Amino acid sequence: MDHFFHRDRIAGLLTLGIAALIYVLCRDIPESKVAGDFGSKLFPLIAAGILGVCGTALSLRPCPKNEKPFLEKKQWCRLFGLFALYGTYAAALKYVGFKYSTPVFLFVVLVLLSRAAQRKFNILFAAAYSVALTAGVYWLFQIVLRVRLPKGVLF
Repeated sequence: MDHFFHRDRIAGLLTLGIAALIYVLCRDIPESKVAGDFGSKLFPLIAAGILGVCGTALSLRPCPKNEKPFLEKKQWCRLFGLFALYGTYAAALKYVGFKYSTPVFLFVVLVLLSRAAQRKFNILFAAAYSVALTAGVYWLFQIVLRVRLPKGVLF
């Protein structure tokens, strides 16, 4: 069972999932009313087909016997922890808003990734980087592009 979850098989299964998602989403695209026109459904369906073939090829590829597992147990825990953090960030955007949740999120991600890489970590640099990146993104979207960012309902 350890050899079932090797890198290529996981990538192949994810690729097959993306191909299936594209196929399902393409069903909602209306047919063309112009005679002889393939319509806007054709190219996404071709992409889904190509992804499906590549995903199948990756999934059925034999696993080398001496290959390390794709992720160790500790790494799987970190991966699911990051997904939980992304979910928390999405909820925080709704309730707290972009300006307050983004620097905290970026800081926590920087801390987690630097510990995972076992590198020296400067807390002041991470805090300054998080605030500067948030300010830059806020300026770009809110001021330059005039795109509204989430304000939150609590503040």
